[in-house]
Amino acid sequence: MIRRPPRSTLSSSSAASDVYKRQYQRRVRVLYCSIVTNNTSIMTAQEAKLFVGQLNQKATEEDVRQLFNFYGEVRHVNIVRKNGESTGSAFVTYPSSVEADAAILALHNKYNMERERPLQVSYAMRTGVVSPFGLAHSEKVSNENPSNPKLSR
Repeated sequence: MIRRPPRSTLSSSSAASDVYKRQYQRRVRVLYCSIVTNNTSIMTAQEAKLFVGQLNQKATEEDVRQLFNFYGEVRHVNIVRKNGESTGSAFVTYPSSVEADAAILALHNKYNMERERPLQVSYAMRTGVVSPFGLAHSEKVSNENPSNPKLSR
């Protein structure tokens, strides 16, 4: 288990906290990769796109990017809008399925973005790559709520 040091040991400078954040993200990715793939690395040229539901309707692309950046390098955020208003959902793109899986594990049904219901995070229907975990997660989410589509590869 990876533990964060107490806040009192962290420097208040932005640069120091950025370095710490990158080191923590790297440890999480390495730990996740060794658990899910039996120490084999995942190499892919395609991007992983996540669908995020139950967002706070006042959330901006920057808010979503900051939240999801903790789990890897976010390439793109697109908040779905209808008539200029947020629908409470978004798409987040990562360069790999490892980062996408880490975000799903950490946020799906666990993080409330100033709403009563927690975020719903899963692979989007039109994603470049889906991990075995992502397929299993999609099936589980679809079984819980049939209105959620099930991915097939």
